[in-house]
Amino acid sequence: MESKFQIELEQLINKHSVESESNTPDFILAEYLGNCLNIFNIAIKRREDWYGRNSSSKKVVTPEDEAIMLEKAAYDHNYNNYCARLTLGIRPAMTPYELLDYDFGRVRSASEREEIKKILERRCVCCDTSRNAYNDWSIAMVKTNGCPCGHNGKTLPANSSIMAVRVGERIYAIGDKVRNDGVIEKFALDCCGRVIATVDYKLSCPFKHYTKFIDIINL
Repeated sequence: MESKFQIELEQLINKHSVESESNTPDFILAEYLGNCLNIFNIAIKRREDWYGRNSSSKKVVTPEDEAIMLEKAAYDHNYNNYCARLTLGIRPAMTPYELLDYDFGRVRSASEREEIKKILERRCVCCDTSRNAYNDWSIAMVKTNGCPCGHNGKTLPANSSIMAVRVGERIYAIGDKVRNDGVIEKFALDCCGRVIATVDYKLSCPFKHYTKFIDIINL
């Protein structure tokens, strides 16, 4: 059941013909904006819980802790809004740097923010922090009929398999090692036209391993 707020938001969107730009029904836009507000409120609560502001004892948060928290918050935001960007044309991926500057960063001094930025750079979160991460990628190499050949697009030619992808200035190929000692096993296009990497992680025992399916911008 729609809330009074959402109904009034639908009417406001319709009144100003905001839905015409993306050719999206006003009730879908209203629902999306309402969900964004709910996600924001949840993020604020989680942040307050993290800093211990909702309890009698405060947790000491190091710059490294905050860098990791910013990465996770940005990843969660981008994951939850990915389908909305595809269907509504609403893009911008949120970056840890933006969260640091616009929200989380307000609890830190300028020097502390600079320290956190350096930690983010050292952690190699290049894909997550790129403002164009969700656009600046392409399939770099494919294998067609057993023959490797270059490629510069976002679609997979017929009877081909993906051998390498480009994200920003970096090339990821099958067999490359990525964060947390993972090894790329293969690439595949998902139903939304995104390249997903299958990453293998060896455990302490060489005969045991597990795999994860990761969007290439999060490698």
